[in-house]
Formats: sequence, structure tokens, C-alpha cells
Amino acid sequence: MIKISAPSRIHVSLLSLHENSERKYGGFGFAIDKRVVVRATKSNYLDIVDQTQKLKESDVNKLKVMLGKAKLALPVKVYIDELPPTHSGFGSGTSLALSVLEASFVETEKTYDEDLLIRLSNRGRTSGIGIETYFRGGAVLDVGVNGKNHGFKPSSASKDSDEVARAIFRCDLPNWKIGLILNCGYKGLSGEAENDFFERSLPLKKEYSYEAVYKAVMGLVPACIESDLPRFRQLIEEFQGFDWKNKEIAALGAGFVDFFSSVRRNIPHVGMSSMGPLLYYIYDHRRWDVGFICDRYDCLSENVFPDNHGRIVTHA
Repeated sequence: MIKISAPSRIHVSLLSLHENSERKYGGFGFAIDKRVVVRATKSNYLDIVDQTQKLKESDVNKLKVMLGKAKLALPVKVYIDELPPTHSGFGSGTSLALSVLEASFVETEKTYDEDLLIRLSNRGRTSGIGIETYFRGGAVLDVGVNGKNHGFKPSSASKDSDEVARAIFRCDLPNWKIGLILNCGYKGLSGEAENDFFERSLPLKKEYSYEAVYKAVMGLVPACIESDLPRFRQLIEEFQGFDWKNKEIAALGAGFVDFFSSVRRNIPHVGMSSMGPLLYYIYDHRRWDVGFICDRYDCLSENVFPDNHGRIVTHA
């Protein structure tokens, strides 16, 4: 039996979102030690057992179809042992798909490489952060895909494209402490809702892309390299005021906007990951008291660390 333990990720923001761009999408994010854990064993028939009970039946069926396309020599039974909340900003869908595939390939001793896993997973068509952090962890900058392709779509709606967002930078994230806050009353946009959001929200003005790319390349990247926590936190806060992040936050509804505003008043430099609703903040010696926020808004809170090594493959 093969076991894979893979990190989740925080996605700070998409970067290039204007028409007629050299590259579109692109992003910055980093891996966290909030695990996706799966096990695969040879079986008489293909099966996936969601022991976390967090997946819908349709999600499990999609994983089975994905494994069917892998054309394994032997059927496998895959157990999903740990899984962060889905559609909440952890990037758990990408980590889960890649983990299920890789565990099955290793267990059945079928030859594979990263490109094959990525193609079969159908992930990374908009953001390459989750793919890169799955394999190597750390802090990652990707430059998206060719900007000449028509329209703007999330990865879930880009099934006809083989182009994967290209990561051009990766480094270890300093050993900073990361606080997570998850409002249980909200889910991030996914599927058709996410596709509709992209269609009505994009493109943005080119000035957004220019500023976002500059802040990522000349701000977030060197802040990681130089372990400059004050600068990194300040940049996270600045990204929350940019047009794209404002639209992501507003898409979750007026109630969530009020909740996020309340959190920001009490915790400096808090950000929202991806399409939310996961919030994160980074601290060093001081741990912020979020108990009153969790009590008032029915939230879960957790403290995690960076993951700088990516998935771990072992015999269970």
C-alpha cells in the first residue's frame, strides 16, 4: 500500500488579467502544512473511499473517471484519509487529484512523470501554484498561459486546453507562523458559479496587471528571499485592496464583506486565499487572539507552518 501526504496552498492573487496581454493569469502563492493524505492498494476493482466524508458523490465519480483515463495495468482502491475543506481556498482539489494519481501509479508500478500526472489531473490551466507546491512546496510565482488565447476561464472550465500555467520561481518560504480563519457559513465559488464570475468580472484594466505583477515580482518574491516579514505582510494587505481581490471578496456576498472587514480591523495584514473564504495572516512572535472572531462568526481557526518539501510518498 502506498501513502501520499501532500500540502495545501495559499493563493495570494492572480496577476495578469487584461486583454491582449503577453501572458494572462499568473499568480503568487505558497504551500502550507495542512495535509491531503491518500493511500492506494491493489484491488479487484477500481474504487475510491472518502473516509473524510467531505466529497460529493459527483466529486468521487470524477476521480474515478480520471483514474480510468490513466489506464493502469491493475485496478486500485484509494482511501482518502485527510482532506482540508473543499472549495474553500486551500487548493485541495489539485492536491487530491495529483495524490490519487501518483499513489495509484506507484502502487501499480506504472511508469510516469510529472507532465503525465498534470495532464491527467486537468489542473493548472489558470494557476500553476497548486501544481508546483504539490511537487516541491515553498513559495511560487507563475506566469500563467499565453495571453493571446481567447477569453478568461477558471481551470475547471478550461478542459479543452493542454497549456499549463508555467512556474518560473520557487524558493523556501521562511519559517513564519501562519494563522488560518475559515468562516463555516460560506463556500468559495466553484464550477459554473466560478465560470460565471470570471465572465462577468474580466478583463480588468491593464493598470491592474502592471501593478499586481510589479508588487509580486519586486515585492513578494524578494521579501521571501530576504525573510522580510514586515514587507511581506504589508504587500499581502495591499493586494486585498486591488480590483481583482475586491471582486473575489464581494462575490461571496455582503455578509462576507462585513465579516472580512471586521477581521481586518482586528488582525493586521490578513488576506483571502484564492476564491475564499479561507483567510490567512502571518506572524512571528505575536499570536493574534482570534477566539472572539470565531465565537461571533462561527469560524474555525488553526495555526500552521510553511511546507517547503512538497508531497511525501511512503509505504503505508
